[in-house]
Amino acid sequence: MSLVLTGCAGSGGEEDRVVYISNETGVEAPLVIPAEYKDKINPLAGDPAAIASGKEAYFALCSQCHGEDGRGEGPDAAGLNPRPADFTDQEQMQENTDGYLLWRISDGGDFDPYNSLMTAWGTLLSEQEIWELISYLRTLP
Repeated sequence: MSLVLTGCAGSGGEEDRVVYISNETGVEAPLVIPAEYKDKINPLAGDPAAIASGKEAYFALCSQCHGEDGRGEGPDAAGLNPRPADFTDQEQMQENTDGYLLWRISDGGDFDPYNSLMTAWGTLLSEQEIWELISYLRTLP
C-alpha cells in the first residue's frame, strides 16, 4: 500500500503539491500526474454495463497480480516489490482520483516513484475499456 497526499496551493499561482509516500519503503517523492490525465473524470461511473465489462477485463488481465478479490494477493503477486495495489483499501481508493487511476492503468508502473512491474495497459486497452475497468474497481468492498 502507498499513500498519496495532496494539498492545494494558495492564490500565488503555484501548482497543487502532491506527495507519494511508499509504505513499503517509506520513500517520499513528488507525484506529478501528467496533464492529459490529471482532471479526467470517469464518464462511465456507476454504469452497470461498464461495470460488467470492467469485471471481465479485471479477471482476464488484473486478477493474476491483484487477486480475485482485489486485495493485491493474486497468484503472481508473490515476490513482487512493490506489492500490487489493494483495491479494497477504501481510504486509498478515495484518494485515487479517476485521472490518477486512468494514468496508472494506461502507463503502468515502470517509472519513478513506482518502479513496479505494473503493465502499461494503454497499449492494449482503449480509454473506454480502461474507464470500464475503473468503474469495476470502484465497486470493490
